[in-house]
This record gives sequence, C-alpha cells and structure tokens, in this order.
Amino acid sequence: MPWIKLTIDASEVAPANVELVLESLGANAITLEDAGDDPQLEPGVGETPLWRETRVSGLFPAEQDVTALKQSLAELWPGKTMPRLTVDALEDRDWTLAWADHARVTAYGDRLWACPDAEAHPEVPDDAVRLIIPPGLAFGTGSHPTTAMCLEWLNDQVRPGMTVMDYGCGSGILAVAAARLGADRVIAVDNDPQALTATLDNARANGVEDRLGVHLPDDCPDEKVDLLVANILANPLIELAPVLCRHLKAGAGLALTGILSEQADAVAAAYGDNVTGLQRRQREEWVLLQGQRPPAGD
Repeated sequence: MPWIKLTIDASEVAPANVELVLESLGANAITLEDAGDDPQLEPGVGETPLWRETRVSGLFPAEQDVTALKQSLAELWPGKTMPRLTVDALEDRDWTLAWADHARVTAYGDRLWACPDAEAHPEVPDDAVRLIIPPGLAFGTGSHPTTAMCLEWLNDQVRPGMTVMDYGCGSGILAVAAARLGADRVIAVDNDPQALTATLDNARANGVEDRLGVHLPDDCPDEKVDLLVANILANPLIELAPVLCRHLKAGAGLALTGILSEQADAVAAAYGDNVTGLQRRQREEWVLLQGQRPPAGD
C-alpha cells in the first residue's frame, strides 16, 4: 500500500491539538519533530517538553482526501492563515517485512533471547526464555548499549517470586523481560501515557500482561521491590534518587543507566548513602551502575 506523509508547522498552536486532529482523521502514525534547533536532551522529572518550533507529521493511506485533511486542520487556526502544509508520497513497501529482514535473534546472558517471533530458531536453546519483539509494535529492539546492559543484568538477577520495578519503562522491553524471566509481579512506571499503552501491548504480545501493571509516577504503588531498573538519563536519575531508593527492600538490587561515562561519578554520589557495592559496566560511552540496598541490620 502506498502512503502519503502530511507535515505541518505547529509552532502557533498546541502540537498536541494537531496530533489529536490527525489521529481523529485516521493517521496510521504520527511523529513530532524539532522544526528549529532546540534539542531537549535532559528533561526534568515529570516533564515531557516539546520544542519551541514543532513539526507534526501524519502518515495516511495514499487514497486519503488531502483537501478534507487541510480543511479539518484549518479549524485550528480560526481567523488566521494556516501555515503551509506539505504532502509527500512515500515508497510503497511492506514495513513489517522490511523490519523482519533486519531483526536478529540475540542472546542477553545465559537465559534470555530476544526473537522477532515465536517460530523455531536453530540458535535458540529449547529451554531459553524468549522475549518476543514483534514487528509493528512500538518496542525497542534491545540493541542500544543501555538496553542491552539492562537485559543482561535482568538475566542475571531475576528469580521466581520476585517483584521488579522498571522506572521509566518506555515501551516496556525491560518490564516484559523481567516478567518473562519469571518475576511474579512487575511494576512499570513512566510519565508518558502512550509509553504505558505500548508497554501493555507488548506485555500482551509476550503473554505476561497478568503479571505486569503500568503506572504514572503519581500513581506508582507505595511498596518495596526486590529489583529496580531505571534506564533514563543522568540528571533525572540524580533527582529521582530518594524516590527510587524508597522502593528498595533491604538487600534489593538496583541497576541505573542512560549514563554517559563522564556522568557516572555524579550519579553514583546521589545513591551512595543508600546503595552499597556500586559497580560499573560500560559499553561504548554508556555506563550501567549496579548495586544493592544494604541487608537488614547492616
């Protein structure tokens, strides 16, 4: 099926309103991009900032009535001239098959394997724990160094009976992996409602939705867990240190990443009073800090 990509400058109105209109008109996918030069590298805790100049694009089937789309969008600019809207034709291709061509079966430790489907793969042991990363879902592939290090840490740490928290879950690859590895209960937390929806979708695709709950930070259960993983960024990790440490049981394991090598000391210092034995793993320029809440009585 061929597609058209409709793009509009949303600097004068709320990008979220443009996004809602595109969604209501049947957009198959919507992206928001920086239309200027205003990178948002490290948002604060609880913030979901957009750029001062935001470009919103929607992907539609080629037969979509572009004139009707323009008329609906024009209602967002009452009494004004709507900014120029561009329409681009996209190559006709099967995106699912294109994804599958690049998908790889990958091991993360001695138990966990990421697979593009539930089919048999000769390299995957019969007793392996499979993390299914299906095409067409908003799911990270695990190939980024920070995600790969977290998956390896979960492979080593998760045992049946545990409660695990994934703070800043994104699309849920770590939360779902923890459930697949045998955690009795997984608490996935993110400040983006769309991330929580994606996490639930991916949990269903892996058959673990009954053991995984999703929460906004303000609704996060006030309880302590056996393991906590947070793949965010250095500054939010520093700000969140008191919050994350409160969720750790005595003896609980903690893994933190999204940290560049030059930021590791500052992040470690924020957790030093509450976490012992902090060790570093590094892959490329990224560092994972892993440690433990002191056992009771220490």
